[in-house]
Amino acid sequence: MKTSMNTLLTLLCLFLFTFSLSAQSRKDIDSYVTFLEDKAKLSAKDYVISMFKKNDIVILCERHHQELKQYDLLLEIIQDPYFIENVGVVFTEVGSQILNPELNSFLQNSALSEEEIEKKLLHFQRQCMFSVWEKSNFAYFLRGIHRINKRLPDNKKVKMYPADVIYVEGEATESKVLDMLMNMINRDERMADYIIDNFDNMRKLNPNQKALVIMNYRHAYKKEVPNSSDNAGLYLVEKYSDQVANIYINNYNTQKKQPLQDGKWDAAFKAANIKDTGFNFDGSPFGEDYFDHWAFENENTYKMMFDGFIYYYPPEEFKLVTGLPGFMEDGFLEEAIIETEMYDKVLSGLKKQEPTPVDMEWLKQLNSIHIKPIPNLDSITISINKWLE
Repeated sequence: MKTSMNTLLTLLCLFLFTFSLSAQSRKDIDSYVTFLEDKAKLSAKDYVISMFKKNDIVILCERHHQELKQYDLLLEIIQDPYFIENVGVVFTEVGSQILNPELNSFLQNSALSEEEIEKKLLHFQRQCMFSVWEKSNFAYFLRGIHRINKRLPDNKKVKMYPADVIYVEGEATESKVLDMLMNMINRDERMADYIIDNFDNMRKLNPNQKALVIMNYRHAYKKEVPNSSDNAGLYLVEKYSDQVANIYINNYNTQKKQPLQDGKWDAAFKAANIKDTGFNFDGSPFGEDYFDHWAFENENTYKMMFDGFIYYYPPEEFKLVTGLPGFMEDGFLEEAIIETEMYDKVLSGLKKQEPTPVDMEWLKQLNSIHIKPIPNLDSITISINKWLE
């Protein structure tokens, strides 16, 4: 009887301890949930549009380039009447500077047949940057902008300017690839210079010109961070001061493959039943949290690194997409093999290591669309749900 009583007391203590932990976990996200229920009134798209009404340049810090769900949001923003009337210009990290003027000629051409459009999309995907851009986002985004433009008069059509410097002009040689890699040392500065030069020229014609800038990861930061070269976002803030706003799109820590704030943020949005919103970091509990988007120790909070925050669907609804139908046809597979081998040979020489053999199966797989969830999703989901137990 005594043994049974001891067992019962042990189970009772365990239950009370577990209940206490669960209650504490829920309490830890209460301030976040309350803020969302009281303040998160705008959709992600409407929040971005509201930031354009106060700023000349809005930088969006996108998720992993493979993540395609976010591009639905980007296209929502671009087709908004305010954007078309007052902005109309998009700069992207993805894509090489040398794609223009050909790329904008395509985007402005409403007379193309569907077959001609698909051929052009394949062409731009193949030329996106040296040597193979396997992510489906570039063609998907171009197709979306072309469809938007098709409904617009010529003087309202959206223009797009890829800003990256990962390209080789003309026929590729090892010498040109080496020059490209050397030039990438100041990659962010060169991307920022390209944006600034083009934007300043636009403003000579239209003093009220605005622009959307889409950058990934640290390229969108408005401050320096440890263990990093300078950031394009910082150059833009230094140039245009308080007329630039940068906004973080919800993501997970792609290095550690874990949710931000150990899942607390996603849990708060889940508890508030909100999947699509945006707000300023300043004045929110989210903005006060340690900046764990960067993989290295730093002394920043989120409101020090970004002006705003977009939550656009939870991690379980993210989708990583690669490939494009017909991508490796028409002789491009052979070209991709040559350029991939050349790139790896030059890069391996700089690193003083042996080149890696070309993954033929991987290249061939890019001839069709492949969709998968983000890595480590089960662990990420566990981290989120523990705050809700």
